[in-house]
Amino acid sequence: MTKLALPRLLPAHRRTWRRVPWIIGLVLAGAFWLAGCAPSILGADPGTGFDILVTRGPIQPVAREGEDNSSPVQGALVHIARTDASGDTRVHTDAEGRALAALVPGNYRVEVRECPGAMSLPAAAAASVQAGRLTVLEFSCDTGIR
Repeated sequence: MTKLALPRLLPAHRRTWRRVPWIIGLVLAGAFWLAGCAPSILGADPGTGFDILVTRGPIQPVAREGEDNSSPVQGALVHIARTDASGDTRVHTDAEGRALAALVPGNYRVEVRECPGAMSLPAAAAASVQAGRLTVLEFSCDTGIR
């Protein structure tokens, strides 16, 4: 008859203390990672950056003159990247199709990556941010309705 080898169990307090260095190491590694990977383009001044509007259209097959044939897009994903490749960020639009991105001054490439309810996405735009100013950007996604 063979005897099963059971693992040696340590008292609970000794098992906990063996894990403490690993836990501290993971916490420190996470803190260093966040400090190094945090987007460097995000600005502290909410009055400096982009005011983005994303709409989709047409929403009716027949457009009447003088009537708006588009609607705001909630949940559109907008990707913003510095042209010198020093950082990027993403924002989502609200129920009114708007997103505010507080950024540091510089040159950016702005692109709508997801546009719910649309068949095709608008072209990316090159835009600049100046200190103390909100630059307004408008994108229109195509619904494919004709």
